[in-house]
Order: sequence, then C-alpha cells, then structure tokens
Amino acid sequence: MGHDHWVHTTCGFWSSEVILLNGELLNIMSAIRRGKNQNCSFCKQSGATIGCSVASCPMNYHPICALLANCIFKKIPDDKYLLCYHHAYEVISGKSTFHCIFNIQ
Repeated sequence: MGHDHWVHTTCGFWSSEVILLNGELLNIMSAIRRGKNQNCSFCKQSGATIGCSVASCPMNYHPICALLANCIFKKIPDDKYLLCYHHAYEVISGKSTFHCIFNIQ
C-alpha cells in the first residue's frame, strides 16, 4: 500500500477482495476504490466494503455497522464470511445452507 492511503485493519481484512498473506493485507486499493461507491446498508454512509456472503444479497456494511445490525462474522482457515441480519436469522433458525459453516445447533 502506498504512503497516501491508510485503512482500519478490520475494514480491510473483512473486505471481500482482500486477502491476508504472510501478515500483509493484499488488494487493499481495490477495496478502497470499490468502497467509494458503496453505501452502508445500516448508516447509509459511503465506504462500506463488507458485503453479505450470500451472492444475491445487496447488503454492504462498515464493520461496526455490521455488528450493530446483528450480522454474523465467521473466519475459517481459508475463508471469511459475513451474513447480514436477514441471512444470519436464516442460519440461526436452520433454514440456510450456511448452517454447517457457522456450526449452529
């Protein structure tokens, strides 16, 4: 990343195109560019780079907004997921294919 940009680590890490490799977040500039045009589904402000992991879902968030909106974050060894409040409810109620990933009984 250049000297002209900085990001919150949590924002960068949970952005879909960003990967963590040897302790370094890669593809940050792509997330920054995308975030300039995406508003948060919770606060309505720009810069929301964390989208629901359900491909057809349009919901995007800032990390703190995702927490406030009752989204679910899940990190597994080779991937990361965020489910918006609607899809999180489906997981909790056992109606979602993400149910096995989130290990909810």
